[in-house]
Parts: sequence; structure tokens; C-alpha cells
Amino acid sequence: YAVLLEEYERAREAWISQGSQAADLLINHEGLNRSQYRAANIPVWANNADNYFNGGIPEKACLNLEKFAASSIKANKGFSPPSHPVFDVMERLCRARDDFNEVMGRFALVFRRNLFAFISKEVERRKRERNVRTFDDLIADTHAALAGQEGSLFAAAVRNRFRAALIDEFQDTDPLQYRIFNGIFS
Repeated sequence: YAVLLEEYERAREAWISQGSQAADLLINHEGLNRSQYRAANIPVWANNADNYFNGGIPEKACLNLEKFAASSIKANKGFSPPSHPVFDVMERLCRARDDFNEVMGRFALVFRRNLFAFISKEVERRKRERNVRTFDDLIADTHAALAGQEGSLFAAAVRNRFRAALIDEFQDTDPLQYRIFNGIFS
């Protein structure tokens, strides 16, 4: 995050002092690829950058900021892309932002995985503590009993008590429910 903040401050200073010159250079460069850099779009992008750098939030997205990054600026054949210190600073900022977003994405994935594991354990602990069972718990318990050491005895006891099973809306039967009925009545 420190690298992003440093690059943001450098880019902010460069944009505030020279951003309009850099935008004008893009607008007036005769060899710039106009399919990617329409002259009418550049002032809109510059306005977005003005708002971004005046907002003071470096991790916030800035629409089209990469349009001012050196590696994004392409010229037509026979021309060199325009060069300006702002383009180089924006390049470093975009790279720092992308690196930060990648790290935060991995962090968020690990956080979600750990949160899910914690919540799953905590829900099970609270259900045990309160002696609560859900419909899914009953299905899972029944399947586990059938798959356990005494599963064949359990299946036989159910078969002896119930000679058949009528399944209403069979299309809504999930695979675990199907395995239960198949294991008992097949």
C-alpha cells in the first residue's frame, strides 16, 4: 500500500502541475492512433483525472487513467508516441495500482475462505449448543447412518417399517436424497 501511496502522490503532483499540458499533447499529436484516442474523449478523461487527483483516494478507481500511461499510448505507423513526464508517472501509478489490486484480490480470497470456514464451524457449534437440527442436517445424518457400519441394518429396519416410498416432485430430489432412497429401497 505504501508504494501505491507514493506513486499516487507523485502522479497527483505531476497531474496538477502538468496534466493539462499532457492532455493537450494527446489532443494535438498528429500521429496518435485516433481509434483509441479520439480528440473529443481526451478532455473527458482529463476531467476524470482532475476529479481523481483532487479526491485524495488513491485506491479508488479512476476511469481511463491508464489512457495517460506511457505504455498505453500508441501512435500510427511512421510516428512515435508522444512523450511527457506525466505519462511516465501515470505508468508507474497504474502498475502500482494493479499490483495493489492483485494483492488485495488474493487477500480477499483468503479472507473469504477463512471467513467461510469460521462461519461453518461456528454455525455447527451453535446448532449443537442449542440442540438445533436443520432439514439438511437430517438428510446428511440419514445418509451418514446409511453409509456407516450399521448402514445395512438401518436400511433393513426402514424397509421393514415402510414397504415403499412415494416421492412427490422427484425432479426436486437432490443427489443425497436420491442416494438415501436408492440405498434403502433398491
